[in-house]
Amino acid sequence: INPDATITLTSGAATTAQELCKNTALTDVTYTIAGGATGVTGTGFPTGVAYSLTGGVVTIGGIPTVAGTFNYTITTTGTCVQTQATGTIIVNELPTANFTVVAPNCENKPIIFNDASVPNSGNLNGWNWNFGDATTGTGITTTHTYAVAGTYTATLSVTTDKGCVSPILASQPVNVTVNPKAG
Repeated sequence: INPDATITLTSGAATTAQELCKNTALTDVTYTIAGGATGVTGTGFPTGVAYSLTGGVVTIGGIPTVAGTFNYTITTTGTCVQTQATGTIIVNELPTANFTVVAPNCENKPIIFNDASVPNSGNLNGWNWNFGDATTGTGITTTHTYAVAGTYTATLSVTTDKGCVSPILASQPVNVTVNPKAG
């Protein structure tokens, strides 16, 4: 008489309901199969995440490369009655940052950086600017004065905490030409 299959979670309970950002490593989820279970099949994983079976231990891991909500199922195979384990992986889109620049583009005159927007951002922790001349700023709208004429690359970085272990930064550079004053 063959026993029914069993599957037991051996990683932490929280590993079966993970929320993270795209391109961030999933914390491994592990199960042990026993009884009449001789193998497993798996479905519902995001691209970049897969399962493997070694010595009766199922490991789910990887780096998801697509955003969305993924409900996965691991089903035992073998003799007698089979069983399943399920979980959810929520993968959040990385934010993108956009902004506009308002002239005058002259040295020692302030340039206004405004209309910053962050689609698909989730919960924002902050707005950080790098003006390309060793100075930085914060806030959605900010002004900066370039003291020397030249071309600079200003970058807006936004920090989000939506499902991320560490902040995710997204930026979009813009070239700012600063012209010398006349005379």
